Amino acid sequence: NVSNTHANACSLEGGWQDFTRRLRSACAVVTTCIGAGHEMLQEAHFGWVVIDEATQATEPASLVPLSAAGASVATRLCLVGDPLQLPPTVLSGAARRLGLGTSLFERLARGGME
Repeated sequence: NVSNTHANACSLEGGWQDFTRRLRSACAVVTTCIGAGHEMLQEAHFGWVVIDEATQATEPASLVPLSAAGASVATRLCLVGDPLQLPPTVLSGAARRLGLGTSLFERLARGGME
């Protein structure tokens, strides 16, 4: 059961322009990594990017929300994940050999970031 507040926040009653305006002025936007690259978020700037299950996201996928956030000096990144669980799913052997099987989380952890 969705509350009226949530239903109103998600409605397209005012049209796409109103939805886009509300989206860009929101305190928080929850989306997938790839969804963060949607054109409606192109002009939005976020102080924080939080990526859940970051150990399962490929590095290019993790970079989408950072670029969508207008990654600037003010943008902070929080990667959440368990390095002992599933790695990114990469089916291509060539892509794996090029390093796409390594998540941004893992790469930064190897480099000493905590």
